[in-house]
Amino acid sequence: GVWHAGIDNGLQRDDVLWASHVTGESDITLAVACDGTAGLDSLLRWLQREGATETRTDVVLRKIR
Repeated sequence: GVWHAGIDNGLQRDDVLWASHVTGESDITLAVACDGTAGLDSLLRWLQREGATETRTDVVLRKIR
């Protein structure tokens, strides 16, 4: 779904590292650093309150480079 409302508020959050407007199925990509699963749950709930209709979560296990 389309989520543009609240993107400026999202950039004020400590757990949002950066945001990008992207092509393809997603409209916005966020890189976040959450405090465990509780932090991720809090972020996802916040996104819903801000109007996100769909989210996809990928977890980085480790950086390769």
